[in-house]
Amino acid sequence: MNATTIFKENEIKKTLARTTILDILKKIKKPIDVGEIIERLKSMKIKVDRVTVFRNINLLVKKGLINKVEFNEGKYRYELASLPHHHHLVCTKCGSINDIESNPLHDQIDKLSKTANKIYDFKIEEHKIEFFGKCKTCKSK
Repeated sequence: MNATTIFKENEIKKTLARTTILDILKKIKKPIDVGEIIERLKSMKIKVDRVTVFRNINLLVKKGLINKVEFNEGKYRYELASLPHHHHLVCTKCGSINDIESNPLHDQIDKLSKTANKIYDFKIEEHKIEFFGKCKTCKSK
């Protein structure tokens, strides 16, 4: 779906900054913070102040187009909401972030969710799981 359609369906005015923020997140495919978004906008010669970037990101979060994630760093990161449901592996040494998508671990997490639902008679509407540790490169150092 193109940006014009996305903005029209969500009743958002299409602007260069908003379109570019979505494009950046689409290309990166990993959660990034506002500072990284601003740097990428600058490198693309798009002049936009920090407040405007924050305002646009908050609007895109409110409309459900991007998700806000937090990895105990004291800041938020953002990723497209249209990505398939996934979890993250976060390296506490180098800061790398890897997605856990469709694989046996993800399947086990889904089973856990269904089991909790059944045992506690609790309708789980959403869950977020992040694993913190050392990536392959950092643990071998």
